[in-house]
Amino acid sequence: MSDRAFRLFEFIGRRRAATSWLLGVAAIVAIAGGAWFGTASSNPAEARTAQGDDSTRQLPATVAAGRRSLQGVIVQVRPRVILVRAEDGSVMRVAVDERTTIRRSGVTVPRDSLAGGMRVLVLGRTRDDGSMRAAVVAVRGSSPATAPAANRPP
Repeated sequence: MSDRAFRLFEFIGRRRAATSWLLGVAAIVAIAGGAWFGTASSNPAEARTAQGDDSTRQLPATVAAGRRSLQGVIVQVRPRVILVRAEDGSVMRVAVDERTTIRRSGVTVPRDSLAGGMRVLVLGRTRDDGSMRAAVVAVRGSSPATAPAANRPP
C-alpha cells in the first residue's frame, strides 16, 4: 500500500464522526434526488392521469401513451398477443414475440406456459398504435377467481 493511501486512511480514521455525518448527508441527498426524479414525468397526460384526471384515458384495447409497465390478469392468450385485464378493469393488448422473456418463480419459461387466469407484471414499451410490446412478462401466480378451490380462502 502506498504511503499516500495509508495517510488518507489515517486521516479518515481520526475524523470518524465527520466522515459518518458526511456519508449520512450524501445518502439522504441520493434518496431525495431519486424520489424527485422518480416522481417527475415528461408526459403531461401521464401526470394528469396520476393526479386522478380520467379525461386522457385511452380505449380499453390500448395502453396509455408512455406506459412501460402493466399489472393484471391474463384474459386470453393468442399466438403473438396476450390480453391482460389491468387492475382498473380495462383490457390491454400486449404483443409477445421471440424476444420477450417470460419468467415464473425466477426461472425463464416458454411462451406456451402462459394461460388465462395468470397474474402477470408486464414490462415493455408502447407502440404507435397504443399496444404494448412486452420485453419481460413476470408470472406472479393465479388470480383468486381461477385458483383451485383448495387454495382459495373460505
